[in-house]
This record gives sequence, C-alpha cells and structure tokens, in this order.
Amino acid sequence: MAAIQLSAGCLLRSLCVALCMVLAAPAARAQTGSLNEGPSVGGYESLVYLPAGHDAETPAPLVVALHGCKQDSRGFAVGTGFGELADRDGFVVLYPETRRPFYRLWLNPNRCWEWWTVENQSRGAGEPGVVVEMIEALKLSVKIDGSRVYVTGLSAGGAMSAILGSLYPEVFAATGVHSGLEFAAAEEEVPAQYLWPFAYWFYGWTADATDAMEAGGPDPDGRGQLAYERQGAVHRVSPVIVVQGAADDKVAPLNADQVIGQFAQMNDFADDGDGANDSINAEADATEKFPADPDRHAYTVQDYRDDAEALVMRRVLIDGLAHAWSGGDPDGSFTDELGPEASRLMWEFFKGRTRSGPWVP
Repeated sequence: MAAIQLSAGCLLRSLCVALCMVLAAPAARAQTGSLNEGPSVGGYESLVYLPAGHDAETPAPLVVALHGCKQDSRGFAVGTGFGELADRDGFVVLYPETRRPFYRLWLNPNRCWEWWTVENQSRGAGEPGVVVEMIEALKLSVKIDGSRVYVTGLSAGGAMSAILGSLYPEVFAATGVHSGLEFAAAEEEVPAQYLWPFAYWFYGWTADATDAMEAGGPDPDGRGQLAYERQGAVHRVSPVIVVQGAADDKVAPLNADQVIGQFAQMNDFADDGDGANDSINAEADATEKFPADPDRHAYTVQDYRDDAEALVMRRVLIDGLAHAWSGGDPDGSFTDELGPEASRLMWEFFKGRTRSGPWVP
C-alpha cells in the first residue's frame, strides 16, 4: 500500500500521530502514587502501582507490564515510568515477577519469562495462565475496568506479552511488544534447562531461542494461524503496538516485522474467519519519519489499518536504540533516555481501545 496520502482524513491522522510523538518525548519522572505488594500466584509475585488520587470506587484501566531478563518488577517500574502516566490518567499498573526461590534461580538464573517453552504457549497453562490469574486476583481488591486491560513487556517480557495478547483476546484490549518476538517463535518440548544447562546458565535461553532472537522465528503467517487456533472459541481482533531498536544486537529488528506479521494473520482470521482475504495485513498504510536531533534518536512509525480504516497495528523502529526500553528512566535497568518514550507511545495507543470497541483513530 502507498505511504500517507494528503487527503483530509489522512492528513488529520498524520497530525494525530505527530502529536503522539511529541507527547512521547522523555520528561522528568514524577511517580507520586503508591507501589505495593500485589497478588501472588503459584509462587509468582507482583507489585501494583495505584495512581495518586486513586478512587477505590471507580473501575480503573489496567496495564500489565512484564520485565525482561536480569530485571525485576521494582526496577522495571522505575525504568518504564508508567507510574507518571498512571498518575495523570488514572490507570493501575500490575508488575508480575518471575519466580525467585533458590531452586528456580538455578533453573532460570536470569529470571526470564520462558516464552520459548511449549507449556507457555497454550491457554490456561504455564506462565500466561499465571498472569491471567494474577489479574483476576487483583480484581478482588482493586476495581478494574475489565474492558480496558492491556499488556506490555520488554525482551522476554515482550515475547510473553505477544503470547498473552495472542491467546487471550477476551482479556486484553491491546498489546505492546518492546524488543520481543512473535507467538511461539521457539518451541521447546522439554524444559530447556535440562537440555542446555551451560548455555542456559550463562545466557538464560536455549539454542532454538537464540536462533529466533538473532534470525527470527518461523513464518509469521503460520504463527498467526497457530495463535488463532489456540484461542479456541474466543476470537477478537487484537490491536498491537511494536517498539524495536534498529541497533538491537540481542533481539534482531526482523522480529518486530514478524510480530506485526503474526498479529496481522491472526487478526485476518479473527475479523471474519477468513485468513486469506487480507482484510488485515502486514502492509503499512502510513509511514511517518521523525528525524534525530542532538539529544534524540530518529525513529519511524508505521500504521496498519483494517478495511474499515481502524488502526489495528503500529510499528515504531528507533535508530540507534540497542536492547533497552526506549525513553526510559536511567535509574532503571536496560533503558535509553535518548529514544522516544515507549511508555507514552504505548499508553497513547492503548487508551483509545476497549475490548469491545469502538476504537478511536
């Protein structure tokens, strides 16, 4: 499809995108709400951020944020700065954390979300099941707007977010994937730590996972159909925003294209049951470039719309960004403050979307 056309409608959309990008510029962090212990499920713990002025009687949107390898939930809360946005717009943030007992550290020393194992690629099982249970447990103590639950994450957390957004369209209104991989980018039948003990100890993943990170996973169309099939009887178009560093030497930029391709094919099935009519596809409808300045990386935003012109997918590729949360707080880990602020980009994409619609442009 062509790049932006200067029709009135497209020009308006272009101006809206530009405004979102301006809002995405990093700013001083000021998280004035409270970060507390959250639900614990199956040995997995969490932290919950309640925004300043939180109204306990009014259901609030929820952002679920999954840390990457060698991170924990508290550091991820600092690095992403979601709390500042939550204070402004009144949403709650849930930060799940991978298991930390000594025996688990031996099996997973880098505390990665294990996106590469088959047990974590089906509904009602494994770590995705744990995260969904955490959300339900949180609803027992905090009023959550069930139509406005979103999930995002970095690296292994981004890959797990892609899995959650693919498997649970009835739970998540939209998904954010930062430096992550497509659904089922690697498939380990046996726990990886038993097959590759030394590689797993030093790197936290297996040869198959490393191959996917460096060179991409299987064909995205096939992964999209697989995700659709594993949804069972629950289908819905699932919006996604993908943020990726062009200089990432851990998760190759190709993976961002594969996430878009996988969600495009999954959504092509979900909108009308026909996965071959390209009603939703991986050809960008609009491309907007934002140049670098001395204090900021250049980046490119691509939007993907369905036949009704609804924005379904967005891809943000950031020049000069390595394997780090773009625009994050340097007091956190794996952040790069020179990039556009990924947390703002994601929240601006999320907040206009509900599980049932309608969506805003």
